[in-house]
Amino acid sequence: MKVILAQTAGFCKGVRRAMAQVLEQSDQADGPIFTDGPLIHNPQTIEVLKQRGVKAISEQDSPGQGDIVFIRTHGVSPSRREEIRNMGGKVCDATCPDVARIQGLIRRHRNAGDMVVIVGDRNHAEVIGLAGYAGDSGHVLKLAEEVAALPEAPKVCVVAQSTLTHEVYRDVTTALKQRYDNVEVLDTICPSTYRRQEEIRELASVADAVVVVGGKNSANTRHLAHISQ
Repeated sequence: MKVILAQTAGFCKGVRRAMAQVLEQSDQADGPIFTDGPLIHNPQTIEVLKQRGVKAISEQDSPGQGDIVFIRTHGVSPSRREEIRNMGGKVCDATCPDVARIQGLIRRHRNAGDMVVIVGDRNHAEVIGLAGYAGDSGHVLKLAEEVAALPEAPKVCVVAQSTLTHEVYRDVTTALKQRYDNVEVLDTICPSTYRRQEEIRELASVADAVVVVGGKNSANTRHLAHISQ
């Protein structure tokens, strides 16, 4: 049996940037460092950060004046960003640049009056943040079958969760184009994610088994396992 290990880990450019920022601050800070939720979906990395005094905001433990608070790689909604500012700590934005780009695209199209469709997992931290930028103009879909329930709109702008698979995005955008006359599909899947997905397809075609190494609560990990299946 031919077995190939495909490491996902999720350490794309945005994650490496966030880790570098947090580690640098942990070396310099006198007090605690907080993150708004897990910095990334990787339990081993989160444990390393805990050992360096980095912890997630909780009801029992939240930042005060002078503490450092990191917005995690998945980004946050505008309202959540304001809540974090009001906590009184120094806010450091570790949002992945690819996610920040999607946020900007959504804001621009919402301001132009477009209906914004976000394709992804509505319970994922990144999508929750993106939906906040879309406001009442936004709709989150995961399946092509959900397109039928959308309201009428003169123009539709479509973005994907940065870790989405191309197959899911293609299926939903195809259904949208069949229903609406004016649909603008934006390429928002992370380049690193796309490369991993293409690599896993190639590996799975020549291997008897593929072992995907990554956090089980990571969208990257789950998608790669699904593709290899």
